[in-house]
Formats: sequence, structure tokens, C-alpha cells
Amino acid sequence: MSDSEAAVSPLKRSVNLVLRTVFHALCFVLFCGVLAYGFYIWFTISEEQATVPLLNDLKVLTPFFFTNWNFVTMPFGQMPVLDIDGKKYCQSIPIARLLGKKYGLAGDNAEEDFEIDQNVEFINDIRASETNLTCMKRRLR
Repeated sequence: MSDSEAAVSPLKRSVNLVLRTVFHALCFVLFCGVLAYGFYIWFTISEEQATVPLLNDLKVLTPFFFTNWNFVTMPFGQMPVLDIDGKKYCQSIPIARLLGKKYGLAGDNAEEDFEIDQNVEFINDIRASETNLTCMKRRLR
């Protein structure tokens, strides 16, 4: 146990645990409510009743959303995916680069593109090191 963990009182730990438990219970209840409403839409609204375009879209999208995404048809089997004219683009950083170039948010020359890529990779390094630290902490418990 590290010094910072030892300095935390048992009362603070138990309060933290109670708050996290309440938060996750609330998230579960909200998820169940959204799921129930989705099933309500799917089973009770007929095609004729769905005069509002949004309800018609919900009737079509609800089973797709609640039965999970079809990851087999996704590039690399993961999200996010950007679909432009039927062609699927994946991986968040290349999608961001594509949209940046398409809408004029990329650099004006090679040096500016390099600086943007350098900062993006720096952020990825920070995320990767944080992930490694989190995994190491879990293993040590």
C-alpha cells in the first residue's frame, strides 16, 4: 500500500465506495428504463401510427441498437467508423485527420502537419502510459 493510500481514512474509502455503488446502480436503472422504452416503441407502434418521422426511425433503429452492433462488418471489428458514400473509414485519429483536411483544419504545409501529428502522438503516449499504469495498479492489488 502506498503512502497516499495509507493516508486516506477508512471513512473516506467507505463513503467513496457507497457513492460509486449508488452511481452505478443509478446508471443500471437508467439503462433498464431506456431499454424498456425501446421495447415499448418496438412492440406498440405500428407503421401507420408512426406518422412522426422520428418515431418511424426509432422503430427501425431500436432493434439494431439493442442487439449490439454487427462488428463483423466493421473495419478491424471496432468503432468509431465514418461512412462516406458507402465507404467505411475507421480509427479515430485518421478520421480526425481526414475531416481536418476536408474542412480546412489541417496544417498549411508539411511542418504544420508534422506539429499536429507530433501533438496527437504525444497525447496517445500519455493515454498509453496511463493505461499501463492503471493495469499495473490492478495487478498489484
